[in-house]
Amino acid sequence: MGWMYITKENVIPADEWPRIYFACHPDDSGLFGRIRDILFSAIDCVIVHKEYIDAPLDEEAEFLIEQSNLFVIPITYKLLTEPNPAMDEDVPCALQKGVPVLPLKMEPGLADLYKTKFGRIHYLSPDSSDETAVSFETKLGRYLDGLLVGGELARRVRDEFDFTVFLSYRKKDRRYANSLMRTIHSIPECRDISIWYDEYLTPGEEYSTSLKNMLEKCRFVLLLVTPNLVNETNYVQTHEYPDAVKNGKLIVPVEMAATDRAQLARMYEGIDEPLPSADTDEFRKHFLGRISEILNRENHDDPEHIYLIGRAFLDGIDTEINREYGSALVEKAADAGSCEAMLTLSNMYLSGKFFEVDLQACLEWKQKAVDRMTELFGGSDENVILEMTELGGMYRESGDFDSAENCHEKALNESRILHGADSAMVIDLYRELAADRRMAGDPESALRMAESALQLSDSVFGEDSDVSQRILYTISEVETDLGNAEKSLEIQKKLYDLMLRTEGKTRLQLLKMNMAYNMSLSGDHESAMEIYTDIYNERRERYGEDHLHTLEVLSEMALTCQRMGRYAEALELQEKVLATYEKVFGQLSVQAAAALHNIGYSCIGIGDYPKAQERLTESYGIRAKRLGEDHPECLNTRRYIADCLFMTGRYNDGMQTIREVFLARVKLLGRDHPDTIGTLNSLIHIAKLADANGDYPIKYATYVNLLTICSEGLGCDNELTDGIYSRIYNDLHTDLEKMEAGTRVNIYQMLLDGAESVYGEDADTVIVLLMEMGLVLNDLGASDQARNVLEDACSRSVRKNGPESRNSIMGQINLAWICHCGGDDRSAYEHCRNAYEIMKNVLEEGDPLFATAENDLQTYQDALK
Repeated sequence: MGWMYITKENVIPADEWPRIYFACHPDDSGLFGRIRDILFSAIDCVIVHKEYIDAPLDEEAEFLIEQSNLFVIPITYKLLTEPNPAMDEDVPCALQKGVPVLPLKMEPGLADLYKTKFGRIHYLSPDSSDETAVSFETKLGRYLDGLLVGGELARRVRDEFDFTVFLSYRKKDRRYANSLMRTIHSIPECRDISIWYDEYLTPGEEYSTSLKNMLEKCRFVLLLVTPNLVNETNYVQTHEYPDAVKNGKLIVPVEMAATDRAQLARMYEGIDEPLPSADTDEFRKHFLGRISEILNRENHDDPEHIYLIGRAFLDGIDTEINREYGSALVEKAADAGSCEAMLTLSNMYLSGKFFEVDLQACLEWKQKAVDRMTELFGGSDENVILEMTELGGMYRESGDFDSAENCHEKALNESRILHGADSAMVIDLYRELAADRRMAGDPESALRMAESALQLSDSVFGEDSDVSQRILYTISEVETDLGNAEKSLEIQKKLYDLMLRTEGKTRLQLLKMNMAYNMSLSGDHESAMEIYTDIYNERRERYGEDHLHTLEVLSEMALTCQRMGRYAEALELQEKVLATYEKVFGQLSVQAAAALHNIGYSCIGIGDYPKAQERLTESYGIRAKRLGEDHPECLNTRRYIADCLFMTGRYNDGMQTIREVFLARVKLLGRDHPDTIGTLNSLIHIAKLADANGDYPIKYATYVNLLTICSEGLGCDNELTDGIYSRIYNDLHTDLEKMEAGTRVNIYQMLLDGAESVYGEDADTVIVLLMEMGLVLNDLGASDQARNVLEDACSRSVRKNGPESRNSIMGQINLAWICHCGGDDRSAYEHCRNAYEIMKNVLEEGDPLFATAENDLQTYQDALK
């Protein structure tokens, strides 16, 4: 297989230049020029790629990938959807070898499809549409600075080695070379030995100056012996070995594969007996014996030294790349207090370099580094402020909004001291704080913070500045969160006009998509559909009907149709989206699940509840498996499944589903989140339908369940819970006259059971319901049963509130009336007399209860005569 080695302006690469491996889909090879220029503008490096980009992976390619410092690949629709060596062979090889992979997303969209191929590996996009983000160039520069060793850092690494060994080998024996270097560095005494080798010089090339200079500088030469060294005239025989002899270098031959010793002696005059390498212990003894005279420095235990040697092995600076060993050394240095090591570990955990992506570990090392840097340099140090700001952004992404705000507030205060109150950094930190508060669910505070930042930015940099535009974008997002779609749209239109002069078509198109979304939310569906239709036609012409970029717009068009009540039209569009998602992502993908959910919702809109339930259940099954049962999207799907259960007569199943969704949302989102409260709309809707149909048992059963669910999730003293009870109580007195006598009693019993479970047996609400139930029973002629219920109510009231409470007095008066209706006027008189005597001591003169009691006493006295 042929190889291409590319440097900027084709200069000979310096020793410290990192090696970058490039791969792509064969049809994307035209992107190489742009990516090459992007990389060369950021760093001096060597880019290597296959001469024929579609060639399959072989042993030499594996070696080159393993010894690269970075693997770069352009992300396109074709790469992610079509079979190709880059995606199917090269990327898995890089990940398996622990090589950092930098995906460059070259087309818009693709986020969901990208995750199915690359998981949590972070990508960068030269055409990012995020107006709140720092520039791509800044991101790339910081990424490469944290990932690659070059320039001054490479020189620092080289200064830490005891001495340098020159490795002479045939390029056919690359795998033996790597094995030999690992064997040597596994010897503790040899950890700090640099082993230089030229992996880019190929047979037939001119003898390089750098190679000749390194031969002169090295302490001795390792000669890798295999049959390839003697079976033909070669570069090692004609150049490297003679030059080593001429310079008087100690030459240590090591036999890595059985070789004709006589032929070796004839071709390499004066060569020593090769050392064996098959047995590590034997090799160690002989090798140390050969070099013992020049091993005159002790190993260093200083954290900075350990870190720099670790970077040598991570990045292949005059050593083989041994990422496992290098990362262990970096971690050892971090534990010993090296700030550089801590930051490197944080970046490694974030990018997936040598470890699995672990955001928690990334945060922990970043926090340790910031704390250590603050201790060493003070909070007002420029680098401390930058790291603190970045740490805050990482906390925000992880969902720890309090920590994010704390970091950004510290950075803001220190930045004011260092740069002044009107600097770009201070203004951008205001925007960061606004983003923290927005994500934490406090859009009002976020809006105030962002507006303050905008006012300052406009006065310092002008309304048309990039800084002001980023803040405007943040404000538009906050306004959308607050439900102010029209205001958000107004801001986005202003941004669109500003960007029209400077930005590319792709970014403007994405902004137009956001504008259309807000138009639809604010009720201007027709204007939204016009924008979506224009973008859809453009993308269909450019990418084709089934391309994901085209389907992205089609999906938004379908959702807009739903908001317009055009459910049949929405359903047709969504079925098309689903068919392509299942083909591209698979039938069990989260993308297919989202499409199934939307189809289910449209089926509800047209009244096809069985099909809606079927589609929603399919969606939930996929989402629960892929995202977890309590994921917000899963809960949203279950909420609509409950609607289907209610509408198909499965009341109890629907009730249980709503209860589970509501309690999960309370736990996940909090009591006051709109989605939490919105869950109850299904029950309110069912109650309204039952009310309209005169089905009072279902209406009040729904209300009682609503009351019970609210109290379980929010507490019985919550304002919403109390409001629901008040609604039940008020509706009850309106509905009583419309109910049959037997239904009234059943409704009261249902309400009693619910109230007792929520408020407790002796609660005033329960006591009042008992009294009213007793009166209803009395009206039905069940005087004995009514008397028992009133006696129970009186007993509870006295136990809870005492005999002098108003409820206890009312209980006595009502009990007296029921005794009278049952023919027991003596008991009626005594109960009413007791209530009257208590009233005289506790109620104010003129209270309406006096008139009621006096009239009832007269009635009972007349009856006794």
